Amino acid sequence: ENTLSSNYISDLKCDKHNRLWISTGKNLNVLDINSGQIKRYHDAVFKGNIPRITDFYYEEDKDVMWISTSVGIFFNKGKKLALQKVEFEGVTGLIHDIEHLKNGQWVFASDEALFLYDQKNKKSTPFFHEYHVPGHRDGFVSLFVENDSMVWAGSWVYGMISLNINTGQVATYAYSN
Repeated sequence: ENTLSSNYISDLKCDKHNRLWISTGKNLNVLDINSGQIKRYHDAVFKGNIPRITDFYYEEDKDVMWISTSVGIFFNKGKKLALQKVEFEGVTGLIHDIEHLKNGQWVFASDEALFLYDQKNKKSTPFFHEYHVPGHRDGFVSLFVENDSMVWAGSWVYGMISLNINTGQVATYAYSN
């Protein structure tokens, strides 16, 4: 069957192989733009859990597609479609957005905090979570990296803030009243 798993499309990202990675709300589909063939990822990859795809990040220079889901973070390297799960020790909550800094570190926006992940040392640090109430979905859902020391984050509840990654200090914020 060469169809999407759902008509609900929440995110799209294209790689250098001319494949369109598609979040269909609760599943991952990959469309080969040249052939028109669609690959659906189901139980074999996600071990029975049908995930909600929350974000894609593509490292073109390394040809790696990162996929953030409700059951963890996965990646696919190269032309062959073969997803692998990655464990980021210390990162908690559902990851909604992932961004990669030029210095090699990652920033994750989760339900519980903003995390900085050092890939070389395999260490994650929550650098902002002062407003989180355990058990509540009051974390962060979107990120924009201004530079390697400043990040903007959008939340469910608190509007938008810009933070210094090195100090965790809020530089500015905006919210509705």
